[in-house]
Amino acid sequence: MKIAPRNRVLLAFAPYAIVGAVHLVALAAVAGGADAAALVALTKPLLMPLLLLAFLLNAAGARRSVILLGAAAIALSWVGDIALMLPGEEWFLAGLCGFLAAHVFYVLLIVRHLTVRRLPLVSLAYVGWWIALVALLAPHVGWLVWPLAAYGIVLGLMAVSATRAIVPVGLGGFLFLFSDTVLAVARFMPSVELWQPGFIVMLTYIAGQGLIIAGAVRHLRAERGPAREPVSAVSPVIRVDSLG
Repeated sequence: MKIAPRNRVLLAFAPYAIVGAVHLVALAAVAGGADAAALVALTKPLLMPLLLLAFLLNAAGARRSVILLGAAAIALSWVGDIALMLPGEEWFLAGLCGFLAAHVFYVLLIVRHLTVRRLPLVSLAYVGWWIALVALLAPHVGWLVWPLAAYGIVLGLMAVSATRAIVPVGLGGFLFLFSDTVLAVARFMPSVELWQPGFIVMLTYIAGQGLIIAGAVRHLRAERGPAREPVSAVSPVIRVDSLG
């Protein structure tokens, strides 16, 4: 049975979506007092490998630079995920470095291969976001304000570049930025009461990463165009000079 191209894309992303949903349910259960921490710890490290698998299955035939940039961004996000699961400031900084490098590769992927429009004026709102976030965090983070500010610049640049791509990529960039913003506020400003911040962080993170990669796949498939049907070896050939 032949599977339609669109259905093949959905099937490739299904494991990522299923594990992401299980992870979110487990987070909600933990927040509700249930003993599901082991399931949270099990599913989080699986997310990026499954997203990478979906990307590689759908990027077959794309230019090598597309595959390398996308794979590097996802792999470095996985490094960030693992580091942030570990306790201690040094692991937090390692996670920050992993995600910073991931954003650099996302920027290169978007700028070099996914750009379809000029920079919209709405992207200037990200400049205001960066100023406001640094101003909010500065009194609470001490010397960490400098690496956090630098990370915010790269994160904002990723979100800005994503506004030049198709809508799913732009929305994914926004959700990724929103996820990191909630994470920073929850971690460094505990006096600010947020509703289930861990759940919100992972919900927007899973959706953001998924939309960026799914949008990239959609763009690349549209760029390549529909696959041509092979010509049958037994199809009849009609010569023009034989007519009449």
